[in-house]
Amino acid sequence: MRKYYLIGVTGIILLSVIGFLLYTSNGSKQNSGTVGGGAIQSASPAGEGTGAETPAPSPSQTSGSASKTSSKGPTVTISKSQGRVIFALKDEFVSIDQIDSILFTVNEIQVQSPTKGWITVMTGPRVYDLVQIYKSGTEEFLAETLLDQGTYNQMKMSVGAIRVIQRGETIAEEVKLPSGELKIPARLQTAKGENSSVEIDMLSEKSLHTATDGKFIFLPVVRVETKSNVTSFQVRQNMVTVIGGTPVYDATFGMDENGNVKDGYRLNPSAKLEISGDKIKIVPQ
Repeated sequence: MRKYYLIGVTGIILLSVIGFLLYTSNGSKQNSGTVGGGAIQSASPAGEGTGAETPAPSPSQTSGSASKTSSKGPTVTISKSQGRVIFALKDEFVSIDQIDSILFTVNEIQVQSPTKGWITVMTGPRVYDLVQIYKSGTEEFLAETLLDQGTYNQMKMSVGAIRVIQRGETIAEEVKLPSGELKIPARLQTAKGENSSVEIDMLSEKSLHTATDGKFIFLPVVRVETKSNVTSFQVRQNMVTVIGGTPVYDATFGMDENGNVKDGYRLNPSAKLEISGDKIKIVPQ
């Protein structure tokens, strides 16, 4: 009888130990989901159920992502199928004697898509002083836009009034322009989530001429550079800094006296011009 009694007691003790161990194990699993008494919750995707927009990834977070520093307001969110493009104007003439300002008016800039036609990227009018841009050694902000991914094969600039202020003068003189439309077969490539740039260099010294009666004539000579995969660009106080990028297009075009834009063209500096009515003519020598 004593033997069966000892076996029963031993069995009760073993069952108690097993039950205690099972209880302790379950409690440890439950407590593993808490830190300092605060429950750890699984994070839902950013922006879901919170009413907040998902912030754009920084360059350090996403390889090849578009980045920009701007003082012109909030950053535009790039859609999955678009890339950001910056347009800038500069002037690299060496010198124009007796000229203090060349006030150049841009009314509109468009780019052409093979499938969607002409797309407006900037509307004006906006007036730029080409002499001051040259002296500052900077590029002036023209426009920033989002374009669908793809290749654009032409650019068109609508030019308004051009005025010149001679050194020591205060009154601006109207400049004759053969045509207010400057169309250039510049190629621009955009990719989703990336930056691209269009840099327009207005070569004023090669563009400004004097007619036989002393009036000014402007036959634009323009160099256009485009880049894709631009690392970043900065816009501060209308000054643009483009950082990095892969060259896509680089060419120079000039307008003749009839308003036709030609590849690599520049009117001979020794040519004599006269204004006859609404026309510009080259005087035979």
